[in-house]
Amino acid sequence: MLNLAGLGIAGIKARHAYGSLPHLARRFNSNTALNLDRLTSDQDHREAARWLEKFKQDGSDRIPRTAFEIQMTRSSGPGGQNVNKLSTKAMLRMDVPPKPDPAGNKWLPDFIVSPLRASPQYTSSPPSILLTSSTTRSAAQNKLLAIEKLYQLIVSSAENCIVTPTSEEQKEKVARLVQREERRRREEKVKRGGKKESRRKGNWD
Repeated sequence: MLNLAGLGIAGIKARHAYGSLPHLARRFNSNTALNLDRLTSDQDHREAARWLEKFKQDGSDRIPRTAFEIQMTRSSGPGGQNVNKLSTKAMLRMDVPPKPDPAGNKWLPDFIVSPLRASPQYTSSPPSILLTSSTTRSAAQNKLLAIEKLYQLIVSSAENCIVTPTSEEQKEKVARLVQREERRRREEKVKRGGKKESRRKGNWD
């Protein structure tokens, strides 16, 4: 589930300084793209976690404008005099796998593709992510909200498949706990053996 709680239109405006959508690709640096089709080792997960941290730092500006298309349609239902009259509802579609950045480079690691396909926002014909926003009466703000939804979907999809590798300190702690449990079991076994031996000798105290 996408979590937009506490985001607010003002916060989105501050992050994007919305003018025109092409500016969203300006901060994108294709050199930081991660070439991982699956996460199989601790090193893979560490690299994926570093990529995700950078992606979060950049925010939704990290998504190149060429990766998605937005169409505006008329909203429906209650909402004021503009509803059903103006095209303020934003419909965002991103191919899966997504199109490359303006320089023709891959910007989204392949290991995120499978989680995206498993999301409720995925549609198979054509293979893509489909998101809508009609929260406000402003077409510009609804565009921003749709892009923010895409950003959060990518983040949550990545988080669902990245496992934080166990540190050496954590491994040592687990090993100590296992050893402690094994000692406890041996002690209990010795106690039970002693009781049985005592009963065989006729000592029931």
